[in-house]
Amino acid sequence: MAEEESAQEKTEEPTQKKIDDSRKKGQIPRSKELAAAGIMVAGSMGCLLLAGPLIEALTANFSETMSLTRAEIFDLNFIAHKFENAIFSTFSSLSIFFLMLAFIALFVPGLFGGWIFSWKSLAPKMSKMNPIKGMKKIFSVNGLMELVKAFSKFVLVGFFGFLALSYYQHELMALGFENPRSAIAHGVDIVGKCFIFLSTSLLFIAAIDVPFQLFQHNKQMKMTKQEIKDESKDTEGKPEVKGRIRRMQQEISQNRMMSAVPDADVIITNPSHFAVALKYEHGTMAAPRLVAKGVDLMAEQIKRVAIEHKVTIVTAPPLARSIYYNTKLEQEIPTGLYVSVAQVLAYVYQLAEFTKGKGDNPGNVPDFDVPDDLKRD
Repeated sequence: MAEEESAQEKTEEPTQKKIDDSRKKGQIPRSKELAAAGIMVAGSMGCLLLAGPLIEALTANFSETMSLTRAEIFDLNFIAHKFENAIFSTFSSLSIFFLMLAFIALFVPGLFGGWIFSWKSLAPKMSKMNPIKGMKKIFSVNGLMELVKAFSKFVLVGFFGFLALSYYQHELMALGFENPRSAIAHGVDIVGKCFIFLSTSLLFIAAIDVPFQLFQHNKQMKMTKQEIKDESKDTEGKPEVKGRIRRMQQEISQNRMMSAVPDADVIITNPSHFAVALKYEHGTMAAPRLVAKGVDLMAEQIKRVAIEHKVTIVTAPPLARSIYYNTKLEQEIPTGLYVSVAQVLAYVYQLAEFTKGKGDNPGNVPDFDVPDDLKRD
């Protein structure tokens, strides 16, 4: 069976259950190139925008740290305190830049595949330590794609770097003729612009990698027809199990129904095919309630139990069929049958009084009218 499944091609689209299960395992499309490009571009732009304030803050911090008197130099406690303040001031100056990078690192991956956290993906897997599988990954389509991406990044970044150096060649050479403060500021500006220019080259790799990762993920998620059948069985239950459950439910329902027959006020029959049991309690029920019903063998069983417990049986074929088809178990009869059922109950009560010697003989069972919209053949 396993060989047959492995031989089948995965041609079917994944079910929602497989998609949900894969997300729980952390298996979603991801593009490392998109995340790297986003961080690099955001970082380069952040450097360019924050370069001025950062340089001023770091320069002031460096000047203050290095401005020491002879006595302060030989005071180890003062030097330690000065060094601690310098580190704190440096990280404070860079905190905005670091927070921006952290936000980009969390935000960009969520644009492709969404945000998800899975403990299962963090669990150690011995299969990842298998050297044979590791070699297969290296020489797989993904491995080839990673090699192509690495080479492409090298070529693109090198090409964009060559363009950037060619464009800023004269400005870089002219830095030697500027005063140091101006040259540093001008040089930082050039480096920042070149950094942005080089970072944008990674977007070309990301533009290729994103569709490829989507294609690979969809290909991995595809299912064979046998997998869909097996999942359907696991989700909905195997036919034999479902059949057994239905039989058990029917048996429980029938047993509960048959236990209500001895307490019924009347059994109305077809007489041979249908049987319905009604119960009415004045003051607690708004209308008579159907407590049991059945056809053929079940109808015979209802009548047998009714005879054993001396429950009155009334033959009224149209009324029995109408109640059977229009009323559910444990539900009250339709309003259109109130009059007919009231006549039946009145006949049953008169018959019970006559049996006790307290009333007249009601005679034969009267005819009961059933509305045309409730009649069933």
